[in-house]
Amino acid sequence: MVRLPGSEGEECPYLRPGLATGQGALGAAVYCGLPGGRARIPSRDEFERFCATGHYHDCPGYRRARLRETIVTGLAR
Repeated sequence: MVRLPGSEGEECPYLRPGLATGQGALGAAVYCGLPGGRARIPSRDEFERFCATGHYHDCPGYRRARLRETIVTGLAR
């Protein structure tokens, strides 16, 4: 998990630090480390709306990942 300077609230469990050279438009080097080894780079809008404010529960990527984990966990039983 990553702690972003100036971020409010709780951090998304999927948010990971990225390479400093990959800061690009976000101004922060982060990516979503999703289940199954998949990675996703949030858009600037998604980052500002969900990642940096603690509202990650509303993020479509977070919701898909949680649903996938729930289904896979249910099938493993």
